[in-house]
Amino acid sequence: MNNKLFFLILSSAMIVFTIISMCTVPHMNQNMCSNGIANCQQLQDVYDAKKDSYDDNQKKRDKLAINVCKRENAMYNLEYTSLIFDAIAGSLCCIFGLLHYFTDKYFAKITGIIGLANGVIGFIFTIVYFGYSTYVFNNHHSALELRYDNGALYKWDGSKYIKPWSSEDLAKDSLADRAIYKDLGKKQYNYDSELYKIYLEGGDHISRTCNVQNGNPSSAASIYNNCDYIWEGTFLSSPKDIFHKYLHDTWLTSIMFIAFTLIAEIGVAIFGLFLFLNKGESSHVPIK
Repeated sequence: MNNKLFFLILSSAMIVFTIISMCTVPHMNQNMCSNGIANCQQLQDVYDAKKDSYDDNQKKRDKLAINVCKRENAMYNLEYTSLIFDAIAGSLCCIFGLLHYFTDKYFAKITGIIGLANGVIGFIFTIVYFGYSTYVFNNHHSALELRYDNGALYKWDGSKYIKPWSSEDLAKDSLADRAIYKDLGKKQYNYDSELYKIYLEGGDHISRTCNVQNGNPSSAASIYNNCDYIWEGTFLSSPKDIFHKYLHDTWLTSIMFIAFTLIAEIGVAIFGLFLFLNKGESSHVPIK
């Protein structure tokens, strides 16, 4: 087994995967509003001072808000820490890997120690960030209001217009009326070509009167007599761009390549250990 070659390849892969991740992660590319400095302690202090007067639902909502704040702060900080470390560590391992590969084994132990240390430390930073990023992507709510599959905010249930969430949902989670990040790639949060064409053609139940500007449509139900659904004021007439899909797709891409980085870091650490132990290397006496 050519440990030198595998070490060099995995170090190079670590750099490539890290660069791709840097180009797609949400915070570095300013695709998320959180900046890592939200005052979570203030939320905790308010909760500690008033928790005795809260009912169970209020306690759950406040605890959830505190945990969300802490996780998003941690994700922001770990994103920079892990990716910057991976870029530096990968570059260092690649440089020493090249020196060792082209100058035989004079740098074997130094290269091995650097590879083992950077691989292990990088893996720890990256796996923690990977866990936070994956959890936030799959469980946290964005700032975008929850919508029905066709992008509508309200649906006629036979007696009144209702939203895709209930008061019971809000009682358990104060952000239950917001879309989860993993769902932002769906059509209802982006430009829907088929729906827009129906709107332009004046299709049934998607007329120009089915856009609500402000307030609850139930207060002016006569205006929406022929509407099965009610959309946001500009959702049909001035369709949204595809930013939310872009955020979803790039974030998902970053998660995938961070997973590849983890695999590369494991390989760098293993082959770094092999180089340090000279495992699999033939004996060599330099010519004087």
